[in-house]
Amino acid sequence: MRKSILGFTLLAVVMLLASCSPKSEYANAIPKDAAMVMSFDFKAMADKSGINGKEGEKIVTKLTDALKSGLEGEAYKTAEKIIQNPSESGLSFTDKVYLFITPHSTAFALLAKVDSESKVRDLLSALKNEQICTELKSESGCTWTQMGDALCAFNNGTFLLMGSNKGDAPSLKGTLLALMRQDTENSFAKTNDFAKLSSAKGEIATVMNMSFIPNDLTMQMRMGMPADLKLEDIKYLLSATFEKGKVVIDMETLIENKDLIAMYEKQSEASAPIKGIYLEYFPANTLFWASGNINGKGIYDLMCQNPTIKQSLENPMLPVDIEKIFSSIQGDIAIGYTSLTDQDLLVYADVTNKDFLQSFEDLRPLLAMTGGQMQLNSTGKDQYEFRMYRQSIWFGVKDNMFYISNNEKLADEAGRHYGVSLQNTPWAGEVTKNRFFMVFNMVQLMQDIKENPQLARMMGGDMAMLNAILAPCEYIDAMAPDWKSAQMNFVMKDKDVNVLQLIVRGLENL
Repeated sequence: MRKSILGFTLLAVVMLLASCSPKSEYANAIPKDAAMVMSFDFKAMADKSGINGKEGEKIVTKLTDALKSGLEGEAYKTAEKIIQNPSESGLSFTDKVYLFITPHSTAFALLAKVDSESKVRDLLSALKNEQICTELKSESGCTWTQMGDALCAFNNGTFLLMGSNKGDAPSLKGTLLALMRQDTENSFAKTNDFAKLSSAKGEIATVMNMSFIPNDLTMQMRMGMPADLKLEDIKYLLSATFEKGKVVIDMETLIENKDLIAMYEKQSEASAPIKGIYLEYFPANTLFWASGNINGKGIYDLMCQNPTIKQSLENPMLPVDIEKIFSSIQGDIAIGYTSLTDQDLLVYADVTNKDFLQSFEDLRPLLAMTGGQMQLNSTGKDQYEFRMYRQSIWFGVKDNMFYISNNEKLADEAGRHYGVSLQNTPWAGEVTKNRFFMVFNMVQLMQDIKENPQLARMMGGDMAMLNAILAPCEYIDAMAPDWKSAQMNFVMKDKDVNVLQLIVRGLENL
């Protein structure tokens, strides 16, 4: 396992250190029906990260030292030579590197251009001596070997590493060899989606469609969709750009199916741009906040297009009038989670009336039959406490504003305007430009972890590791102005340094 990790670590660093080379037809190895294809521009990433300069010297030294304890003999000499001169790997990482996934995620693969077939052979032979891969075999115009649960093949232009979700490497051999000799006409490289991928901005770009979802998870997804829906018709283009002070991930739809477009346009009628009225109702250090603007009746009708959901919502045995509750919601909604320490939740929603509260009053006779295990208590005018097994939530309506909280004090203070609120945050101005907005306060998260060291253990890391990874980040936000596009931003505290440079510095300190 240690040797495998070292092998992949070497590959990652080499990708950033490698030098330029000409184009080739290696992208022909991507199957035409690929469900997801990612491209990596490691040359641009290397330029932005500064890893080729003095900032990268410490990482190279650390990796070399690690190799001394993990590899021996010719394998170590080969790895050391590649670190000093990445072209010795025989691979070109300044041409784009691709990762693709086949429909229903049955197989995945890494694809790169080969500059020198003999140097790739030398590299794999050295790994074979360390028992990281098996004996190299020549077949169908290429050389292949097994590397753990994956198969690897190469020729004078293409390097392909392929695995499956079942870990059954030998079963991939036929597919692997067929892809190695695939021509342009039968490749993903011939499609319009590949053209979109190639022209996308950003150092990492992805074209994906919903056929990557495993078969056993697609049934529910199809409910409420057009009868002739093909999952591959639901597709998106994503791109990640590393900038000074932030990473920007843009998403746009590539849907061309007219029925799907009509369906999404209809769904969008149940939402509107956020008014942002609830920004002032949460303190500026709130850990998580999300908001939208919805037509509750429109949302209810959309849910009822799914036969299973409709049957549940319209069940005559259901003691609450769900349609009446949803129909009362019209306008902004907001959800806030204060911190991992307090674990207080507060929800607001604009409502047109308070008549729906009668549905909860109608629950009293049913709750009385639980022997006190579930209770509905009036705490004031249009205010309630629902108690179940020693756990309580408080809810009510004030001035056409519905609220619900697991904290009695927050419920009592519903409608409070904070002096230093979310309205004072650097991202607040973006909220009203969108129909959906979500933000995660990384500064508050780190504060929670420092106050509760057990949280670090729950998150699977020690404090030093989490601090190195999370501390540079100020907040993460996600927003969508419409159904056609969305954006996510990872915003750093240091606004003057490229994020890739921050990552390099973090690696130096590990």
